[in-house]
Amino acid sequence: MDIDYARLIADMIIQVEGGYVDHPSDPGGETKYGISKRAYPDLDIKNLTYAEAQDIYIRDYISPVMTNVRNERMQAMVSDAAVNHGLARALSWYESYPTLELFLAKRIRFYTGLNTFDTFGKGWMNRVSHVLQWIDGKPMTADIMVDNRSVSARLAAAGGGKSRNVRYNVRALDRGTGIKLDVA
Repeated sequence: MDIDYARLIADMIIQVEGGYVDHPSDPGGETKYGISKRAYPDLDIKNLTYAEAQDIYIRDYISPVMTNVRNERMQAMVSDAAVNHGLARALSWYESYPTLELFLAKRIRFYTGLNTFDTFGKGWMNRVSHVLQWIDGKPMTADIMVDNRSVSARLAAAGGGKSRNVRYNVRALDRGTGIKLDVA
């Protein structure tokens, strides 16, 4: 395992996760740097240090991913998914969806199926956008276009109001300062 690259991935994940949060709708409960009380009930979440969070990510998520995934771009995406969706689920998705595009499409379908999507969906889509930017070596602070319509409004518009399969496409913005998620 490349420990330097693992630390870079951990730093990226901590950046997208943010600091201390105790949102009443979050099933993980009290969370800091993405480390939740639900997943780590014996930790003092509020006083968790950055270095401790980094070590947890490397030990419990990134190292197992790097053992199973050889491509560096996929190591970053699968590691982030492991943190956000669980290690077993992320590795299972990787087996079935081994390319970045397929894996990302699976992740988005998973997110949109969650009953907390209306509360957290915008943040999750921004998270995935930031991870993609990081993977491509772009700063994660670049402008990102966000469609603030409800999921049902976006899907109805994409499907012309008819029920059919939905396809996702992630592409760079014309001015090269972010990415856009197209639903078709």
